[in-house]
Order: sequence, then structure tokens, then C-alpha cells
Amino acid sequence: MKLSLKAIQRKLSVKGGQGGKATMTVMVYRDTVLVCTFDEPFFSEAILELAHVDSLIGTLTWAADQARRYRDGGAV
Repeated sequence: MKLSLKAIQRKLSVKGGQGGKATMTVMVYRDTVLVCTFDEPFFSEAILELAHVDSLIGTLTWAADQARRYRDGGAV
């Protein structure tokens, strides 16, 4: 996929494993979403159709809810 300057892009950097830093870049180009992760020396990417984006959001929302329940003393 060749991206142009018209691609919309957002970055998120978080603490990675063993004190490293992981960066996730999410780009929107036309009707697809490109997710790239970089945690030196590793790089990976995924091209997501809109249904996959919805599924990923649902999975992350579920995981966040489970983590909150655990943090608040509830059973997971």
C-alpha cells in the first residue's frame, strides 16, 4: 500500500517489555486502517478492513474492562 501525504496518522508510545519503548502508529488511508508497531529491533504492520477495526476496538474495550475489574478487587 503506497501512502500519500493525505493519510491521517496518530502515534502512541508506551513502556515496552524490559524497560524498552514501544510505538504504535495508526494511519487512515481511504477506506483502510494501517497499524504499525515498532519496538526495536522489531517492526510489524497490519492492514485492517473496517470490520477488523471494530473487532479490535471491541477486544481492547473488553480487556480494559477486565483489567478495571481486577484493579478494583473484582474477580476476572
